[in-house]
Amino acid sequence: MRRSVIALSAGCAGVVGVTLYRRYARGRMISVADFVLNAAARARMRAVVHRMLPLWECRYAHGGPAEIRFTESDVVVFTPPKSGTTWVTHMCHQIRMHGREISFEDQDDVVPWMNRLGTPYLRGTRFNDEPDAPHEASSARVQVASRVEGQARRHVQALWAIDRPLTEAEMCSFLLEAGDVEAALESLAASWACRGERVLILFYENILLDHAATVARLARFMEVELTQSELQAVVTQTTHAGMLAHHQAFACVKQATNAYAVRGLALDPARLTGKVRRPTGEKAALDEGVHMAVGRAWHYLGLPAKTGHADYTSLRTAARAELMGI
Repeated sequence: MRRSVIALSAGCAGVVGVTLYRRYARGRMISVADFVLNAAARARMRAVVHRMLPLWECRYAHGGPAEIRFTESDVVVFTPPKSGTTWVTHMCHQIRMHGREISFEDQDDVVPWMNRLGTPYLRGTRFNDEPDAPHEASSARVQVASRVEGQARRHVQALWAIDRPLTEAEMCSFLLEAGDVEAALESLAASWACRGERVLILFYENILLDHAATVARLARFMEVELTQSELQAVVTQTTHAGMLAHHQAFACVKQATNAYAVRGLALDPARLTGKVRRPTGEKAALDEGVHMAVGRAWHYLGLPAKTGHADYTSLRTAARAELMGI
């Protein structure tokens, strides 16, 4: 009997070991130690997601997205999490408005999140009940889509101040283990293959390096002609200071109101972090283990063959060169 127990224990340990190795090899974790250390935080985040699921139930057929009649001038922004979605969509909106002063109270009222229309999450926003309602002042419609399904809801606790937010290390562990990084890399590879006239790829770090050039590039891509003064106005309005001056417009107040309601809580808008972060000092660089995990995921997914680039860094370098006309 003792031998059977020992054999069973050894067998279970072997299965766990193989499972952990497979996760490590495909970039689903940084290390065994990090995986174990952040297990409780990942479980807490999964519980948050589960509690918020009712917000994402769509009233359209089969729970699918709203049926939107797309036009040639539509601009769809699709991103992985925490990569500048709010910033880029605001640039697009201000470009189509030719640099007019910010007049909206909630960004969701002017830039709809198209694959979440018709859900309680966006209740109260302008396009939730009328997905094809006219957009103001321009034929160019800017819309947001999550190319990687279900990612944004995983950051709700930090935005809404309902639950204690994960640390950066805990969030990295969660996103790696949940497969979000894999999905984001596959989405990038698919976009890379069709980049050009109809698809513009932007990297957050490159936008930081040359904000004004990014605005000009977006305007050309959207086929919106801006005067020099209009271009400068858009650049000014989309700086950190310019957006922070309208912090409440980017605070997801309507999303947060709905999130609080589903938990039976009352919202105090003053507690919202919002999507335009207030300065908190120098941001720490990502742990090298994260970069290594991304590298393993890149090879596990076969992306060197799909993109023609040995690793993510190589593709980033090539993208930068293309934008600079090298």
